[in-house]
Amino acid sequence: MRQLIVRAGSACPLFAKLAAFGLALALTFGCSSGDDGGGSNSSDSNSNLVVSSSSSIASSTPSSSSVTSSSSSSIMTYILTCADVPSIGKVGTTINPPTVTCNDIAVISGLDWTSAPNWNNPAIGTYSSISVTASSGNCSGKSATCSGTLTVQSNVVYGAPVTYEGETYETVVIGTQTWMARNLNYDVPDNDTDVCYDNDPANCAISGRLYNWATANTVCPSGWHLPTLLEWATLTSYVRDVATKLKARNGWTMYCGNGTDDYGFSALPGGAGTSLLGFLGGGLGYWWSATESSNAQASYIYINCNVGANKEGKSAQYSVRCVKD
Repeated sequence: MRQLIVRAGSACPLFAKLAAFGLALALTFGCSSGDDGGGSNSSDSNSNLVVSSSSSIASSTPSSSSVTSSSSSSIMTYILTCADVPSIGKVGTTINPPTVTCNDIAVISGLDWTSAPNWNNPAIGTYSSISVTASSGNCSGKSATCSGTLTVQSNVVYGAPVTYEGETYETVVIGTQTWMARNLNYDVPDNDTDVCYDNDPANCAISGRLYNWATANTVCPSGWHLPTLLEWATLTSYVRDVATKLKARNGWTMYCGNGTDDYGFSALPGGAGTSLLGFLGGGLGYWWSATESSNAQASYIYINCNVGANKEGKSAQYSVRCVKD
């Protein structure tokens, strides 16, 4: 370090100039208003000031590396992602959709799905190219494609087939019950209480025969019987959305159209026969129950856009669906 002794008067301006250049100095000076630079005296020396300065003394202007513009702050980018879809599902049984995230944070609401099933009530089919779009939150308006293919399978569980009077009937297990998978089509010999709708045998081949209540109670094969109203209720309480899921996939031209036949029940509109008005309700399905409501009437169920129960005179002719003992 260099040492420079500067006299007052000339030293103060010189110090300012030297400091501006960042020089390392050790200055001993006395800046007295009466000092003209011609010598020193005792009072001057007592007021001498020693200033140490290193090379770090610099201009007050900040360096460019220390300046950060607020306009250079980063902007967050949001990305929507969708995980793989499940490969297998069951019809009518809730399927958990693939996980959707926005910047690794799960998104559980405000999602619009494309090419996907109803996750809470899926229908039979194969679903591929499923995608999702967020309608709210940070990823609102962004979409993502979910990889994989989902196959929704039938819930049909088949029982042992039954051969009866020359015809074979498939059977299906629905909950705790086993049902025939189609309406009975047994022509009781020498009996005019069972008929084909409109007296057309082609209708019997499609939707089975129509029976009055007394005959209906006797026509199911051994080990099977006409279901009571309570047994019908057991079936309908097990199957959600009965009017859709018990209907066959073809054959319904009225009353909300065809169903999905999720359980293989394959209900068809067999219509009804009456003693006074002839054949009615060809677009509806009516099935007897074994439950009497009075001496003259018995209970039946019907399926159209809904499923319900009512009572009718025992001479009416309705379809028969047998349930296993």
